Amino acid sequence: SNMIKITLNKEVYGYYDLNKNQTIHINKENTLKIENHKIRMISATCPDHLCIKQGAINKKGQSIICLPHKLIVEVVSGDEKQQDDQAY
Repeated sequence: SNMIKITLNKEVYGYYDLNKNQTIHINKENTLKIENHKIRMISATCPDHLCIKQGAINKKGQSIICLPHKLIVEVVSGDEKQQDDQAY
């Protein structure tokens, strides 16, 4: 099943399960919400709010990017997380 991979400043911040409803707060700057197997940015302190306007994503390869905060939220396959786990 698909996972969410969050990268902050080019480092992996964490992986999240799209099947588990939750709210993710990142450095008091960005807030993401997983709901109904989709993730969306619900609040951000950046001036343009482009990351919020990108809407909800749930398909592999889709992403939400907040350039001012160097934040990348992308949908990856669960296999990719296992490969990362083995890499560390």
